Amino acid sequence: MTADNRFWNSVYQNGQENRYPWDYIVSFVYNFKPNIEASKTNILELGCGTACNLWFCAREGFNVYGLDYSSHAIQKCEERFQAENLTGEFRCGDFTKIPWTDSSFHLVLDRGSLTCASFTEITNAFDDIFRALKPGGRFIFSPYARTHTSASSGVYKQETRLVSNIDAGSLQGVEQICFFDEKQIYEVIGNKWNILDIELLTKEKQHENTKSIHAEYHVVLEKPY
Repeated sequence: MTADNRFWNSVYQNGQENRYPWDYIVSFVYNFKPNIEASKTNILELGCGTACNLWFCAREGFNVYGLDYSSHAIQKCEERFQAENLTGEFRCGDFTKIPWTDSSFHLVLDRGSLTCASFTEITNAFDDIFRALKPGGRFIFSPYARTHTSASSGVYKQETRLVSNIDAGSLQGVEQICFFDEKQIYEVIGNKWNILDIELLTKEKQHENTKSIHAEYHVVLEKPY
């Protein structure tokens, strides 16, 4: 991974701890979960952080699994789940090498995690997500868009397609981001997946004569039967 584990450990050691799920992840689970009992549904989140999304899923009765590059984040997940008597399996590792067997999951969640890796690593992660999903399983991919203010505020490296030293916009201070446009979205998807939905969500923030754009894609894919 091109990301630095020290960076993400420092983020969580300095107190970042999202407590509640992201609304579009809740909507994705509601709309794309399989038509079986929650107790028989396996959900994996890549870059789970402190497991706010998986906390929601576990409370709803789903079987949850989390993978994060930060050992400190994984520790926070385990502590919260233990304190609230919830069950989940969490591992520290690289999402280009998902440490679970083939066809294990019904849903895979990505909320702004893969976008922190290089384009090549994201492509490799897509291959492993495909492997880990059951036939008919669904995956939500949520990269940031090139129209984001932060995309033009840092240093771009062509070989990795990463922007680092981000000093403006809502992603200021993040170590690195691979920003996407429509062409790159279709490039990383390739021809193995069924595309269920692609949305580009854009919000403009206006405050004291300062404008900034927050832009991200929500891409829903299905592994064919």
